[in-house]
Amino acid sequence: MSLAERYAGFDPVLHRYGSDSLLIDLADGPSPDLARQACIWHLDEVIATWPEVVETVPAVNNLLVVCRDADAVARISERLRRGGFEGDAGAVPGRDIAIPVHYGGIGGPDLTAVAAHCGLSVKALVEAHSAAVYTVLCLGAHPGFGYLAGLPAALSVPRRASPRARVEAGSVAIGGSQAGVIAAPTPSGWNLIGRTELTFFDLQEQPPNLLRPGDRLRFEIADIRS
Repeated sequence: MSLAERYAGFDPVLHRYGSDSLLIDLADGPSPDLARQACIWHLDEVIATWPEVVETVPAVNNLLVVCRDADAVARISERLRRGGFEGDAGAVPGRDIAIPVHYGGIGGPDLTAVAAHCGLSVKALVEAHSAAVYTVLCLGAHPGFGYLAGLPAALSVPRRASPRARVEAGSVAIGGSQAGVIAAPTPSGWNLIGRTELTFFDLQEQPPNLLRPGDRLRFEIADIRS
């Protein structure tokens, strides 16, 4: 079955990406879209096993395929166009992970401002944030960081006009229409609403990332601090 036949509903497009890579794009549609992202996860699972593939990098609505050389790119492109997929994407992979959060206080300095922007009390915002189920679309930006779908539209808030030079790991944040947890110290313009003590990236662990694409997250209220 060809790529176009297997994912006919998503209009996949192949783009040459540099000399030795290929980008499979399913982005002609809503973003994020879990059905579309499940196709990316399936593509990743299948193509990563091909001998001429060095690495696969799943992102939101697309998959980067790094090949051994330029000739391999041509052969893999032809395989994708002619056939090479079997089976269905199946159920969304992933685990259920609870993330205890200390909302507000030193770890959540933007909580009050975010609540005011959304027209909610702090308590109502925390309850709405913790009631949602979030899905990890992919990892990126910095080690261990998961791009999450599932933030309620009512909690969308613009990123800060002036990014912070350093945000600590474990910071629970909202940036635009996305939610996330900062996994390693990094500059960030996301709004910080709380902090968790979980570790999301540890080189001593195998694998080092706590999160995987497809994981379902729930933020649990440890407390709300002033």
